[in-house]
Amino acid sequence: MDVIYTTYPLDLVLENKGQEEEFNFQYISYNGIEMQVEPVGWNKFKIIRLYCTDLKHYLDSNLQPGSIISF
Repeated sequence: MDVIYTTYPLDLVLENKGQEEEFNFQYISYNGIEMQVEPVGWNKFKIIRLYCTDLKHYLDSNLQPGSIISF
């Protein structure tokens, strides 16, 4: 059971409640770094998450989640 505290009208909050969201995530290797991405255009991807153990990659501002990369 969900409890929702909001000032928005209930119809607006629950309009997509029964629908499943579709995600188009892909798993790629970009410069040797495994990551999950979402296509946003021709050869452009938005980074969702990194799958690596090297901390340098997590500190790289170009590889932050939400960043757009060209492949």
